[in-house]
Amino acid sequence: HKAGDFNDSLLSGIEAARDALGLTNLVFVKGLFQDTAPTLLPGKRFALAHIDADIYSGVAYAYDVIRDYMVPKGYYVFDDATEASCIGATAAVEEYVVRRDGRLSEQIYPHWVFRANE
Repeated sequence: HKAGDFNDSLLSGIEAARDALGLTNLVFVKGLFQDTAPTLLPGKRFALAHIDADIYSGVAYAYDVIRDYMVPKGYYVFDDATEASCIGATAAVEEYVVRRDGRLSEQIYPHWVFRANE
């Protein structure tokens, strides 16, 4: 994938599906990670970060920014990093998660999963 591949996605359609299913704990935030994360993350802690970004820059940024908010032994799940069409996502996980941070995967199918440090 490349930047802009999903520009035709409609947030209203996804919100309608959420509402039809009665999901009350799901909040969608429209925008780029780097534009929305700085105002949404402070003061919060996470046990699970499901990073669904198909390109290098999105995966790299999302992983880097969420690390400071992850609880010990929390999980990082990378949605597309093992897909042949998402080589950038794979490269970001290998560079940041595996090489730089030395994390070993706990699972690779259907998503690549890593655990945060204690």
